[in-house]
Amino acid sequence: MNKFNNLRNILSRRLFDLMNLKSNDFSSVSLSKDNINMTAIISVYEGDYKKIEKECSKLGIEVVLYNKKNNKFGLPVKNIGVDAYDKFHYIINNYENLPDIILFSTDSMFSTPKKIKKIKFILDYIDILKNRSGFLTGHIFKIPENEVNFTLDKRYETPIIPSTIRPFEKWFNHFINKDINVKDIFVCKKSTFAVTKDLVLKLPKETYKEFLSEIERHSVNGHDSEVPHYFEMAYVELFCKNDKTLMFHDFKNYGAI
Repeated sequence: MNKFNNLRNILSRRLFDLMNLKSNDFSSVSLSKDNINMTAIISVYEGDYKKIEKECSKLGIEVVLYNKKNNKFGLPVKNIGVDAYDKFHYIINNYENLPDIILFSTDSMFSTPKKIKKIKFILDYIDILKNRSGFLTGHIFKIPENEVNFTLDKRYETPIIPSTIRPFEKWFNHFINKDINVKDIFVCKKSTFAVTKDLVLKLPKETYKEFLSEIERHSVNGHDSEVPHYFEMAYVELFCKNDKTLMFHDFKNYGAI
């Protein structure tokens, strides 16, 4: 039975390659399968961080806990900007020594069936990034028309700090890419994804510092800001620059990107 399961997994991964890659995509391969360093940055609130830590460890993924609730373990950080703050904080402070593959997630990914499906998919297929540049998550899709001008004034009926530049379309063209029609971009949700180092390094450290400052200007405590929601919608384009050959997701359930 174990041999059968192993064969099935190999065939499944190969099919994943074939469905997501064109024959000439291998020309962009930039990583070797050997000696690949992988690190998971987990934003810790009140979720079961030990569960995701355990699953990552099984795959040889180093885990760094960004502790937003106390200073008892991990790396204590300010409880602002939710996980967007943690992502850019990590990139800035490790820019010259980033691992080959970075998994960004939160401690709540094993809390609901939908989240479990996403994180399990990423962990099951993270090897796809060992021999090519890319961005891997559960579902990548063209931005819905009604989200192009997205704004968020309240969260659970509690007013939040609005972005200085809004709606999303204006914010995106100002901070992420001024040369693209926002109606043509791709997005993902839940801010959980894996990305290769080379895509992160396409932007200078100063740009990430600007992102972090933007978050700090619009957050005081906890989940109180519109800006992290804008970043959540921008991660695919931030790292892939609208290049679909760099985007990988669950094609079995969602089809080709």
